[in-house]
Amino acid sequence: MKRRLFISLAALIGVIGLSAFFIISKRLTPTKIMEKYGKAVVLIEQIVDNQEVGLGSGFFIKSDGTFITNYHVIAGIEQIIVETKKGVVYKDISVFNVDRERDIAILKVPGTDLPTVNIGNSDKIRIGERVVVIGNPHGYENTISDGLLSQVRDFAKGFTLHQISAPISGGSSGSPVFNLKGEVIGIATLSDRLGQNLNFSIPINYALGIKKAPDIVTLFYLAFMEKHFRLEEVKKAIYAAEIEYEQGNLTEAQSMVEGLTEKNRNDSKTLNLIGLFYLRTKKYSEARGIFSRIIQLTPKDAWAYYLLASTYESQNQLEEALVFNDKASNVDPKSLYYLRSCYILCLKQANYPDSVMFEYQIERKFVQKALYYAEKMLNLEPKNPDHFSSVAHSHKILGNFPKALEYYEKAKQLETDPHTIDFYNKEIRNLRSMIHR
Repeated sequence: MKRRLFISLAALIGVIGLSAFFIISKRLTPTKIMEKYGKAVVLIEQIVDNQEVGLGSGFFIKSDGTFITNYHVIAGIEQIIVETKKGVVYKDISVFNVDRERDIAILKVPGTDLPTVNIGNSDKIRIGERVVVIGNPHGYENTISDGLLSQVRDFAKGFTLHQISAPISGGSSGSPVFNLKGEVIGIATLSDRLGQNLNFSIPINYALGIKKAPDIVTLFYLAFMEKHFRLEEVKKAIYAAEIEYEQGNLTEAQSMVEGLTEKNRNDSKTLNLIGLFYLRTKKYSEARGIFSRIIQLTPKDAWAYYLLASTYESQNQLEEALVFNDKASNVDPKSLYYLRSCYILCLKQANYPDSVMFEYQIERKFVQKALYYAEKMLNLEPKNPDHFSSVAHSHKILGNFPKALEYYEKAKQLETDPHTIDFYNKEIRNLRSMIHR
């Protein structure tokens, strides 16, 4: 009896051991996962005005070129380039559909027989199991990292995220998150910069329920709609931040706006609202960074150059302010607004007081610049008495009294306001007196 019991127990242990062996044997090492599925991971480049402005990752789920990434990787972007591990580049990208709230985008390139990942079931996960991420952090293609599935977190919008300790960085967004069976159970989405290895992924099952969108949904269409959504969201968020600022909660207000900046770093219209918030709240360094980013995205945005100049002028850095005001004027040469700003900045640098003449030492080079801008304004509007007056004023400071008299007289002929005519008559009398001395 004891002998039969011993044999049965030994057999049971053998069966358990064999089962454990098969379970363990099904697990893949990170090296094997990379070998099997690394070729299915793609690099995504965001393109604005023919320049790369950001990076992301994605992975093929079908051999016909259908791939998954994060929605925020393509949000507001009209053009992306997809590059495979083999170096094949795709520029013709179509949209299957997106889930904006859950940050999922399913796109397609015109391919055949492309390598794919193996999709798992994110409902059948275990806290503490090991995970592997393959992506393109900061453009370093096909980078592999591993860690643990630390926890499942509930979010306010009615869905969950996986908290993972596998390191991810900028450019990793949209990377596949594998379990050790080599199955994708998540999509890497974001990282908490204040913590160490506090990263998150979207459960893959959310992507499986997405149905195909109508053909009207293209990258251009999505970019247009995203800009509309963002502007409305940002307006509300900035309004809330301004209330916090006015109530003295400076740290809270700045934290709110910093979050907006990170989400909208490729949207110049949204960044413009954020930059104006910083300008109004006298955060000039932050405003400078925002307007510089806008210029990087849209080099022909004259208004961005002007606002960048304003950040310097607000701190009395007049030379820097003039540099960027001048660039605004060059970008939009028909704008009197930028020319007028340049003219005023030149007079400020010349140390010229409006009320008293010659009591300060005048820097002539800046007055000559002011004259240059005044003449440009006059060329744009040759019948505007204000521009004749600006030219006359510059000549007067430089001591060119006959020229100043000539332009004041022309300004008087075109002027219709009685009070301004009285001012010109006074200037004309003073100049005649100086000329005849």
